[in-house]
Formats: sequence, structure tokens, C-alpha cells
Amino acid sequence: MELCSVCSQLVASDPVVGDQILGPYDELLLKSQSLGPGRAGCGGCEFFSTILQSSKTWSDRIPELSDHTITLSPDGLLVRALSGPIDLLREQVDYDLELTTCFTEEKRGRCVVMRLGAIRLLIRDHLDYQSNNTFLGMTLVSPNPRESSCFNLIDDWINQCTEHVKCSPLNPVALPKRVIEIPIDPLAPPRLRITNGALGRYVILSHCWGVKGLMTLTNSLLPQYQEAISLELLPNSFTDAIEISRRLCFRYIWIDALCIIQDNAEDWDQEAGKMASYYGLSTLMISATAAEDSSRGILNRRDVSRSPMLGKGKGFYLHQIVLRHSFQLDSSILSTRGWAAQERMLAPRILHYTRQQMIWECAECLFYEAFSSAGAIKTWHDVYSKSACQQFVTEALSQESTIPRYQDHNAKTLECGSKDISLDRIETWHQCVGMYSSRFLSVPTDKLHAIAGVARMLNHSGQLGEYLAGIWSTHLAVGLAWKKESRNLALPPFYIAPSWSWAGVEGGVDYKGVWSSTAIVDTNESWAKTFHPKLIDQHMILQNEHNVYGAVLEGSHIIVEGACLRYADFDQFFEAYEVGDHYVGQITLDMEDGQDFLGTCDFCMCLEGNLDCHESMDLLLLSWVDQEARVAQRVGIATILPPWQEEDAEQFTRTFKTASWERRTLKLV
Repeated sequence: MELCSVCSQLVASDPVVGDQILGPYDELLLKSQSLGPGRAGCGGCEFFSTILQSSKTWSDRIPELSDHTITLSPDGLLVRALSGPIDLLREQVDYDLELTTCFTEEKRGRCVVMRLGAIRLLIRDHLDYQSNNTFLGMTLVSPNPRESSCFNLIDDWINQCTEHVKCSPLNPVALPKRVIEIPIDPLAPPRLRITNGALGRYVILSHCWGVKGLMTLTNSLLPQYQEAISLELLPNSFTDAIEISRRLCFRYIWIDALCIIQDNAEDWDQEAGKMASYYGLSTLMISATAAEDSSRGILNRRDVSRSPMLGKGKGFYLHQIVLRHSFQLDSSILSTRGWAAQERMLAPRILHYTRQQMIWECAECLFYEAFSSAGAIKTWHDVYSKSACQQFVTEALSQESTIPRYQDHNAKTLECGSKDISLDRIETWHQCVGMYSSRFLSVPTDKLHAIAGVARMLNHSGQLGEYLAGIWSTHLAVGLAWKKESRNLALPPFYIAPSWSWAGVEGGVDYKGVWSSTAIVDTNESWAKTFHPKLIDQHMILQNEHNVYGAVLEGSHIIVEGACLRYADFDQFFEAYEVGDHYVGQITLDMEDGQDFLGTCDFCMCLEGNLDCHESMDLLLLSWVDQEARVAQRVGIATILPPWQEEDAEQFTRTFKTASWERRTLKLV
């Protein structure tokens, strides 16, 4: 590949070498297309411009790069304006702008990659600004995921996972009713097997169905499938999943489209009720994370950029690093789907195939193909933690399978009536709701149904009480305190759940800032008796009377007794009480005026919190549906934050207590 005079003279990034000016961005763009009449473009310039053009940061801002100079420095690939002030916002670097410098040796007759530090594509406007950055344990991702090295890595991940305390063992379990049996011979066709309760280990597939006309199991095809399933007729994602399973030495795989009789309503209902257990008991879930539909396949070449050989003698090249960011999972096609979210919560270990690399997820770790095993990180997310969820899934399944029971002896419990309630469970549920609520469902009325499996697992022995359309009776006040995530929520075109349930709106919600389990334990009894709500009765009209975790019908409601205050008085409290510039609270309507506006807020009801302990407090904002009958609906949430100074906080609390609070019994719809 031809190089321009600049790229052919580059030296590998080194502090001694210093900056190497590549030239104005517009010039790089021209050279990438052609180096002159009858000549091809420069491969190096094409690499640099393509990285910028396809990056998350600059893909929508390409015109802004004009009249900027691109410089290769020891600290990174810098985009510099000729003049102007420092713009710190441009110092932000996304995962897809990371590069590593690689060298080659010919001693063994083949290319040997050696890691020697890393450079970054940084966006800077000031010549003197410098930063330090190093990356350890990086490995180069092969463009071909079918290579044996990729499967060796997966085997290594599986072996490490078996040593994890929080991860379930690889013991044989009762197989699903039907599985695809995979022959050892890659040329032999798989077949559908009726298991009759046999034990074994199996893989399960998570995928987007996508296009219509997908090959599925029907009553008429059942005998044929039991003899053989033609690989030529299967969509690419199915054949790839079978190949992955075979190369990992698994004999069985469960694929919903091929293992449930799609034109048999009775079979579908029976198997749908078992799917949560099927995912939870699987040894491994293969996730077609990047595939838009089942025709796209899983084992596709990875989109990881690599430059041509650069410099004098073409002695090194640059390789794009895909950093260990959850962005690759959370922005993928499959991760936008509601049903897939539940599958991810239930499966004990997941092998994600993204566009750039494989990612392993289990209860203890995230492993990234672009990093060595030493680069593994413990699972952590702002919204959802698999380590928190998995222990309860495993515990529930252990009561109905051969898996040894998992127990978290450190779980905090609080006696409520005659039941012990794991407070970690309610926090885990709220994390799951935060992850799930913004996901897309092709059938919007599946909102509660598509997370029913997780709800059943968390409440397998009734630890959380009655299930009220996504809210738990044992912690009703905390459950009602959900907030919209960022964007405005919307009302679905038809009824899905009551106004007080997060399932009754379209859009992401979260429980960030809601009281922690420690705060619940420390709640003052006197304060709770005065201000906290009490569930008097509930009436859930189930769409399916045999599934308490499924959809509910219009007319479902709860009867709640709580401390209420007219909104006019509450609003005056906010306006009148000021401590300097202190921010004392926030009022958030679920839907803003002009977009699915539910109505004016008439009054509020205290939920969870304790100002006596200088903690925050959440209040439910309500409007009357029928004031005479005391029927109300939710329109928003308010959060009160007491002042930092103790003296001010005490005065603030006294003012709050002396407001015209009145305990009322209301019907919330």
C-alpha cells in the first residue's frame, strides 16, 4: 500500500521523538483519496481520517475538523486548532479513539506483535497541553472470530469462571423439554431431541428475531426435526451458535425458535412459563449482541481498524484498541430489547459477540478480548449489577434443580410481620428495573411479562410479598419512588399498568437516590408512623390468573393511607424556605406540559425518607381523578434535600413538620 511522504517518515511514538505533524485534516482527507494523477491514496492518511470519521465523538461533527492540524505525539493523536482558547470539552476521549503502537519481527518467518505503550486520539486546541496515559495487558483482536485462538480464550474464561465463588458450578441439570443435539462431526446435521428429563449441560442463544419468515419449529416439522435439521435452511445466527457450541464441546443448545412449537398455543404457553428456568440453568448463553436479526450471523469479521505498515522501512503499524467500556454492550442492537434484558439477568454466564470483540460476563467478572486476563474487571454498573442479581437467581433455581444452593450470609434482613425480607433483594430489583425500563418491546403490552421471570426468581419464597404491577408490597414506599431517567416519559397508546407503576409509562426510569437498605433499617419508628404510607388493600386484575407476575388490566389499584399535603402549600414551602443558595429539593413531573400531560398536581403524599436523620425525602405528586371518591393518579415525584448545616437542617425539619399534613386513605389508579 502506498504511503505519502509524511506517513513514510513517521517514527514509532516515543517521548524522545516528540510531536510529529501529520498535516491539516483536509489535506489528510485529500491524500487518502489520491496522491496524484494515476496514483492511489495514502493508506496511512486513510487510516487516520477513517478513525476520526467513524468515531462516536466526531462522526456527526466532521466539518468541525476542517482547518485543524493532526499531530502524532507521544501522548496521542492530537487535533489542534491553529489558534484559539483551550476547549476542555474536546479533551474527552471515547473508547473507539484508542490506538496502540505495534512492531514486527521476522526472526521466525512470521509477524510477531509486540506491545509498546499506547497512543490516544485526543481532541485538543492548545499546543502546550499534555497528558499522560498508559494501558497494560492489551492484546490484539483477530479480525476472524473463528480462529482457534478465540476459542482457546473462551475455554480459559470458562475455566476461570468455575473458580469464582459467586458463579454457579458447571454441574449437569435437567435439560429443557427439547434441545438441539449437536454432532461432533461438523458436517453432520443437528437434530431435535426430546429429553424426557435427562440431565446434561447446555448452551442457550439470545438473539433478535428480526425478519419474518424465520425458520421455526411447527407441528408439521416436528418429526422431520427429530431426524435432522438442515443447516442450509437455518439463519446464520443459528448455524454460528451451533458451531460455537460444538467447538466448545457442548452437545446441546436451546434456541427458542427451534425448541418451542410456534404454531401450538398450548406448547408455547407451557414453554414460555419455563423460559426463565431454561436461561437460569444454562451453562452458557451465547449473545448475538451485534446482530440486527437472525440472518446477520454471529461469527462475522470484527470491525477493528489497523493501519498499513508505517515509517521508514515500514517497521510498525497502529492498531485500534477497543477499551473495556460497557458502551459496546449497552449500545448494541440486542441490548435495546426488553426480552433480551431479562435473558441477560437470568443467564449465569454470557458470551457477548460485539462488532469489535468478544466480551465475557459472569457474576464476578467482565473479560474483554482486547485485554488479557489480568485486565479483567469486577462487574460494576451505575444501573445494573449481574453479581447482585445472579445470587438470587441461583438461589431460586437451586430449590428446583441439582445446583447446590447459593447463600449470601452477609445479606441484610429486616423483619416485617412474619417474614424476613432480604433488603439486598429490593435493591437488586430496582437495579433490574433501571436496566430494563427503557428497552424496546415489539409488543408494548409485554412490559410486565418480559421481566416476570426475574420477579419470580427474586420472590421465589415470598420474601418480597405481593407483586403489584412491578412494585413489591413489603417496600411499597420505596417502590413508588421511581424517577424518570433523563428524557420525558410518555403515555402508551393503551393501558399497560397503573399510573403509580413504572410499567405504566414509556421511557427509562431509575431508583438512583432512593433510600438504601441501611437507611431503611435505621428508619425512626415515630417518623415512619407519622409520614410513611401504609398499604391498606390492593386489587390487581391479572390478564392471566395463573401468572401473578404478568400483565394487569385497567381497574387495577391500591388503597394507601399516607400523609398528604395540598400542592399549593407544598409549593409555597419550597419557595419560602431558603438557606442562602442551598438547593432544598426538586419537583419532577413524569410528563411535561404539552406531551402526554397527566394534569395539574393537586397534592403530594410522603413516601420514604427521614428528615429527622437529615436524610432526603421523596414525595409522590398526585392529581385527583375523582376527588369525592378519593381516587387519584400519579403525575410526578418530588425530592426534599435538607440543608447541610445542622442548625439549618433542624429548622428546616420543624418547618416541614408543622405544615398542614393530613393522613388520608386514597385509591391510587
